[in-house]
Order: sequence, then structure tokens, then C-alpha cells
Amino acid sequence: MTITHRGSWGYRFWWRGALYKKEGWATKKRARDEEWKRRREVGTTGPRGGRLSAIAFPDAARVYLDEVVAHHRNAPNERRCVGLFQTFFRAHPVSTIRPADVDAYKQWRTGHPGGHGRPIKGATVNRDLTYLSAFFSWCMRQGWRPDNPASARVVPRAPEPQPTRIALTLAQLRHLLRLSPTPRERAKVLLLYLTGVRVSVVLELRWEQIDWRHRLLHYRSKGKDRVIPLSRRTIRLLQGLAPKPEGWVFPSPRSRSGHDTLYRTIRWWARARAVLGLPTLRRHELRVSVARELASQGVDLVTIRELGGWSSLAMVERYTPAYLAQARRAVERLRA
Repeated sequence: MTITHRGSWGYRFWWRGALYKKEGWATKKRARDEEWKRRREVGTTGPRGGRLSAIAFPDAARVYLDEVVAHHRNAPNERRCVGLFQTFFRAHPVSTIRPADVDAYKQWRTGHPGGHGRPIKGATVNRDLTYLSAFFSWCMRQGWRPDNPASARVVPRAPEPQPTRIALTLAQLRHLLRLSPTPRERAKVLLLYLTGVRVSVVLELRWEQIDWRHRLLHYRSKGKDRVIPLSRRTIRLLQGLAPKPEGWVFPSPRSRSGHDTLYRTIRWWARARAVLGLPTLRRHELRVSVARELASQGVDLVTIRELGGWSSLAMVERYTPAYLAQARRAVERLRA
């Protein structure tokens, strides 16, 4: 509960997402008394020092799955994680779980074998802790907990080593295009390089998203609507794919979603990177290559961020270390 004071509105408090008395109370004590009165009415806690509701973890998780997770886009994966939480915490009351218990879960999850018997990566453990932190934050809003024991400020996250990023040269890109088995796969590679968007945007591209008159591409990625310009070469490439008024640009009748998927064309990519001598090459590296190429041509980082749809300049700097190193060497040559 947070008490705020804004001019003549007085002291206010929020409860379960609702603001009580917009004009506020005259004194902070009166606002505090009203806040705790509301807590006693709903039966989650008593006055200061009172006991929280002793709801068991499985019961709280069941309500959380029905009311919150069911509306999430990644609901199946989150349900599986909540099932792991229930396996570890069992029937302990939600209010009694401590940060030490969450840290014990992190250690247990790290030693738990993953698919094909491989060890769990730090990114996977951190994803579980993020889901667990969201669950406890929801419990706090319900009045079942006074704090969040899975917060990153309390339980440190597992280290996540950054993968080595590969920027393809122009010769490597041309060789990759020659290795493409079909014109369809060649078009996907070129679209990834000419637009700099994520792989999912190309695979799920629809003809309605293309503004032919203004040469623009409208798409949604990471929960945000974006618009980027298309070059004349990209327009010619799309026109060569027999445009239609609507539908998928890369349809697949074998896919449940209707559009093509990455796993159906992964075999030729594995053969291509073996020929190129780059065993760790990913399709995402085409996005890295775009950022590196634009930076080497003198394009500023803000423009690169807008074209690639990155959330911050810090993300762009991860993809353009070569350009930044050259810039640092250049400014060192300046003399006052």
C-alpha cells in the first residue's frame, strides 16, 4: 500500500489496483487507518503486526493459473514452470516462503537435468525465477504476502554468458545465398538481411502488412507496432514472390499456424553453416550483420535502433562493437 500526497488532494492509498478517495484524507494517520480498515474487511490481514492469510502454495497457484496465466501468450510454458514450483514448494503456505527457499529452488533447478539429459542453462533458471517473482507479486496484490522473496534484488540471478556474435561478410552472404536449396529459402535469407527484422517477423509475414505505395512494412514484435521503410531491392524481391491481396507470404499447409516455421527448413541451414565453416551460425546473425554493416557505413546508432526495432541503444551497442572500437580509436587521435 502506498500513501501519496498531491497538493490539495491530501493523502491517498491504493488497494488491489483501485484508488480510494481521489481527494484524499487530511492527515496521513487517517489514511493509514482507512487502509488497514480495508485490509480487515477483506480478511487478508489484521492491524499492524497481524497475520496474513495462510493459503497453501497449490491453492494460490491454481487461482493464479486460472485468473492470470490463462490470458498470457506463453501460457503453456508458464504452466509447466508453475508445476515445477508446486513440486518443490509442495503445500507450504505462500506467506512462509523465504528468499532462502527461493535460492534453494534455484540450486535445485540448476542441478535438475533438462531435455536429452543436458544441464539447465542459466537463462532457463532466470526465466523460472522471473515467473516465480511475477507469481509472488500477484500474491502481494491479493494480500497473501508482505513482500516478494523471488525479487532480483533479493535472490541474485544465474550468470548468462553472452553468445559469440558473428557478422557475415558480403562474400559469406553471397555464398550462403548460393547454398540455399530453393528460391523460397533464398528469399527468406535476403529479407532477413535487407530488413534487419527478427526471424519470426519474416516467417509470419503477411501481404497485408506491406504498403506498396509508400514502400513500408508494418509489423508487430515484442508487443510493439513498428513501421520500417523497404528498399527498392526488397520491393523487387517481394514482387517476385507473386504477391496476393492477403495471406501468408511464406505459407505452409503442413503447419498448424498456416505460415512457415523455422524447424521445417533447419536442415539445409545446418549443412550451409558446415560448408561456411561457421558451426555456431544462427539466422539471428543476419540481424547482427545488418547492424554491423550499417554502422560501418556511418549510420548513427539511433537510426539503426529504429530500423532493427531494438528497445535501447545499449542493445544496439552489443551488435556493433567493431564500429564502437573504431570510433574510440578515432577520438583518441584528437588533440586540443
